[in-house]
Amino acid sequence: MFTVEGVDLSELVTALKIKQFALSGKMSGVLPLDFTDPNKMITRGQLRNDKSLTLRLDQQLADELAQRNMAQGSVVNWLRYLEISRAYASVDMTPQGEMALLAHIEGKNSTRSRQKPVILNYRHWQDLSQLWQSLRFGGTVQDTLEQRANERE
Repeated sequence: MFTVEGVDLSELVTALKIKQFALSGKMSGVLPLDFTDPNKMITRGQLRNDKSLTLRLDQQLADELAQRNMAQGSVVNWLRYLEISRAYASVDMTPQGEMALLAHIEGKNSTRSRQKPVILNYRHWQDLSQLWQSLRFGGTVQDTLEQRANERE
């Protein structure tokens, strides 16, 4: 069982060198690791926000997405700045690095309306092994994780 507590999302986004969005706040969870199962390395892992989170889309990216069509533009405008009160994700991963993520996010965009909730249900599949290799940031993330682990010892 791998437990993650108080992961600072802004530090993680910085370590991954993501420029399309900023994410702040902390998340915790449990990732049940099983190295003996040939089909699942993580089964029903759970991640959740500790307190509120904030998502800010990059202005240029948001503008480009919003211009594609009217419906997409409306959605992007709600997501440009999102104050997230509840975030929950379930994670499964195979030993080959195929990850399935189901997420539920609740929040609001105070720049548009304090009264209207934003509720997102999101499903994502990713081959993490391939992504890790293609982005070539594995060393940076590993260095950051090792540094943080050493600081807590």
